Amino acid sequence: MSLKLINGLFYYEHDLELDNKSLIEEITTTRENPGNDLDDSRPSHKEVDMQHTFYEDVPLKQETFSLIGEQVSSVLDSIFNLKQAMSVNEIWGHFTPPGEQTMIHNHYEKGVRGLSWVYYPHMPENAGNLIFQCQVETQRIMWEINSTAGKIYFFSRDILHFVTRNASNVNRISISGNVTVRPELENILNNDHQFTNNYWYFVGRSGERQIINNEK
Repeated sequence: MSLKLINGLFYYEHDLELDNKSLIEEITTTRENPGNDLDDSRPSHKEVDMQHTFYEDVPLKQETFSLIGEQVSSVLDSIFNLKQAMSVNEIWGHFTPPGEQTMIHNHYEKGVRGLSWVYYPHMPENAGNLIFQCQVETQRIMWEINSTAGKIYFFSRDILHFVTRNASNVNRISISGNVTVRPELENILNNDHQFTNNYWYFVGRSGERQIINNEK
């Protein structure tokens, strides 16, 4: 587990143990021949900001959704040191052929607080890296993450991000998702400062985030 600070933006990376070969095969097959046993939990166009991407999205089998959701929940519990800190409610595959890229977008949804994440079951050489874009005062910052197979990356839902062009000769496969804060966690965090150590790095109010930064 590793918490990173990049120009005022925190993101979190963690190893996951999944059957990557099966995930790649499932997403590739579903892209070509969608079935009926899929859990299409992707946010709809009506629910999210226009800065979202849908073209490359691939729904997952219900069994796969549950398996990944359990692991994501376990990682989040360890981050916040609190059981069931977040609700995992959206997971989907992402398919990017050679020569294409994921355009800049975010996962912002009005009134929703939580995190977004991406997991890479593989990362072929020259397949592209994750780029965060953030504004620091008057300066626009582009920060490239060396995307690594077997790692999951958590970040704020409202952060603009994209993935550079797939310059390899194979399809780039990833899995993305969103999680939301459970009401119980909101109540605890609003009344007990000891729990702000991790939570406010990602989704906190500016005042709370400043307190944390001053303590470090």
